[in-house]
Amino acid sequence: PAALQDRTLASLITMSGGLEPARTQSQINNSFRFGDTRNIGFSKRALDGRGLKGTDGAFFYNNGSYALLGALLEGLTGTDNVTACRDRVFPEGFRDTVGFDDDWIALAGFGGWRASTRDYTAFVMDAFKPDGDIARNLLSLPQIVYWHNGALCGTRGGDQGSYFAYYPSGYAVTVSYDRCGRGDIFIALAGALFRAAN
Repeated sequence: PAALQDRTLASLITMSGGLEPARTQSQINNSFRFGDTRNIGFSKRALDGRGLKGTDGAFFYNNGSYALLGALLEGLTGTDNVTACRDRVFPEGFRDTVGFDDDWIALAGFGGWRASTRDYTAFVMDAFKPDGDIARNLLSLPQIVYWHNGALCGTRGGDQGSYFAYYPSGYAVTVSYDRCGRGDIFIALAGALFRAAN
């Protein structure tokens, strides 16, 4: 859309491209066992007139940004976003389990991947090491912890998610879970893991 023509890929990756409100959340349950990626459909929903009410440059977490990146990858590479990314972002020897989740392939751009904890940990250790591409380019300021927690909670497919953190000590941790809880549970988990790693 014309409203997005001056936005950068970086603004989509950092959730600061003005895609607000999140128009994809209500469609997640309809995507269970859909059978194929729905990056283009989620992108269209995120980019319709009602989904472009945010401010360019202001942070707003929106899965639609990742759906749009997934659709761009599909269009530019002529393949799916796992095939386009797996060998580029997972270290050699840690790719065998990386693929689409059979139940959530429709969420290909923002929640439809699967990987073993071993392969996921290898990705975190490689991607966020001090001299790695991501850590070197994320921000110019020193970072205490790189982390992410992503989950599908209260869905037709049951609760599931994963958490990772990379600490200044050089330790990394990944956690996979099949039961979601309140935010304070994850805050406590983050604190305990930080203390253990440092």
